[in-house]
Amino acid sequence: MPFGSALPHPTQLPSPLRQVAGPCFARLSLQVAPVLVCLFLASTANAQPVSTWERLPESTLAAGRLIGDESVVGKLRDETKLGEVLFSEERVGKIGELMAKRLREGAENVSKVLENHDLEAADLTALLTGETGIALVAGDEDTPGSSYGMLWFSSTDERFQKLMSAFEELLEELEADDVIEIFETDIDGISALTIQKRSDETLDNAVLAILEDRLVIAYSLGTVSAENSDQHTQWLSDGLAAALSDASNGYFASMAADNRPSAPSGTLFFEAAADIQAFIDWSTRISAPENSSAGEQVQQVIEMLGVGSAEAATFTMTLDEGAMNQTLFVALPGPREGIAQLLDQEQSPLDPPAWVPSAIVSYSQANFDLKAAYEVVETAVLEYFPEAGTGFQMANAQTASFLQSSVAELLGSLGTKHCVVQLEPQVQEIEGQEDTLGRQVQEPMAFVWQLEDEPLWNKVIQLIGQFAPPTAMQPTDEQGFRGYRAVNAPIEGGVMLGQGHLVLAIGDSITEVVLSSLNNPPSGSDAFRDSDLFERANDLTELRPVITGEISDGNRLIQFARTSLEQLSSEYEELTRELDEEADNSMDVIADLLPTAEEAKDILGVVVTQFYSDDSGIILHSVNELPPAN
Repeated sequence: MPFGSALPHPTQLPSPLRQVAGPCFARLSLQVAPVLVCLFLASTANAQPVSTWERLPESTLAAGRLIGDESVVGKLRDETKLGEVLFSEERVGKIGELMAKRLREGAENVSKVLENHDLEAADLTALLTGETGIALVAGDEDTPGSSYGMLWFSSTDERFQKLMSAFEELLEELEADDVIEIFETDIDGISALTIQKRSDETLDNAVLAILEDRLVIAYSLGTVSAENSDQHTQWLSDGLAAALSDASNGYFASMAADNRPSAPSGTLFFEAAADIQAFIDWSTRISAPENSSAGEQVQQVIEMLGVGSAEAATFTMTLDEGAMNQTLFVALPGPREGIAQLLDQEQSPLDPPAWVPSAIVSYSQANFDLKAAYEVVETAVLEYFPEAGTGFQMANAQTASFLQSSVAELLGSLGTKHCVVQLEPQVQEIEGQEDTLGRQVQEPMAFVWQLEDEPLWNKVIQLIGQFAPPTAMQPTDEQGFRGYRAVNAPIEGGVMLGQGHLVLAIGDSITEVVLSSLNNPPSGSDAFRDSDLFERANDLTELRPVITGEISDGNRLIQFARTSLEQLSSEYEELTRELDEEADNSMDVIADLLPTAEEAKDILGVVVTQFYSDDSGIILHSVNELPPAN
């Protein structure tokens, strides 16, 4: 099992918890991801081993790698408080325990085997001291079920060889217990093992090679029919042969390097890439063969979206002087067509309005002409799916009937600058519930628009009053604004209109804060645009013209991350107990890896995220300020 699976994804959680986990994971990802990646670098090697990344098969569709570079860890540990806190002996041990737990799911006696080789759980981190990666490979582009995964670890750490010996012992014990079958094979002169786990007429299939400084595994992504096992094993063997080759073909690595917006700033320690064109071609052939109606529909959707010319996507993480950079790039060159034309709208730098208070934890801004966007979408959809015209006509007819306006005009009246402010997240009690499930993670936020047509939105507010159930929405008139507040709902909020602005608030206290600021804009350091956080954002990176962007206080968000994960873990435990499912403390372990409240003080600084487009494609760049070590 890939180590990354140690972190549960919201879609793997029971459905009630998913409603809470989803928004939390999405909101905190950019702040927490760098911390978790740094944890995986907690042990280092003195030299870099052979790179499997440079030897991936030419049919590789997507891959990612973590580079356990001593210079990166040394800089983090010696120069930043983040590294000072994270690279403690205690945390390295916890990472090993987490890895051992995952291994025990396949073999219960992991601890005993490690002892046999003079190892302990903490030594499992030696697997991450070189280049660690995972890839998706197309075995045969025309054959369903031929895709497979590739996982590799490489290191020059002396513990790595002991771990490989322990791994071989585990495999032998699993074979002796009839859990798996092992067949010795030869791949271009290198000894390898074919490992199969049978179940009725299907099997799980893998081919692996253990070298002095490398472990490379090619494995099936699903069960394989027994009659196709020989062909599937050959695909795995061919991929493994490429990965073990003395000569570097460099095809995938070159594709990844050629599709970056610019050379990574600082020291690269994580990267991922996908050959979008190859992935689209491969997935289309597999799911919708040529000349079939399904194939034609898939092609129409691709053309409607305007993504047919997308070439590749890359993601990099680098450590620079006092900062960590994350850059996602999608090569979608202009001139763009279809719905992708939305990326060509006018862009503007992040520019907080005067009313935004400095007490917020983040400020987001989208520069978007919704009227133009609606017209682009309508034109693109009708070009390829004219039958959708009835739906557009009905929407416009109803809007005209109730508001004497069109959908495009209604959207256009919101203006082109869309602002979002967020207060510090919090865990709140749900009235009437006393157990763990009676608490929820809440992120108070408000969407604010300076309207170009307030009378039109006054009609919308009146319309809400006609159709909204009185038990759900309560009319209100406060601070010069009129609108409706949510009542008898788990989350407070409301929609308010006044002073030329429309406010959609979600969460406790956010409505009052925003209305007060709109009526009496703060001044001096109380205004976000004159705050220390905004000044540091300008110092950290250029605030360039963007489609969307965000400035947030990473220090306050990371302090909340641990509390949030602990809450999610408690809810997960409560639900699994109610559903009589086996308890899983993975989220407890992840939460325990994060800094304590005391340690988290000033561990991160300002975080600036900017999403923009140019003639080469679209770029999402996030930079995290890393305060210096004590």
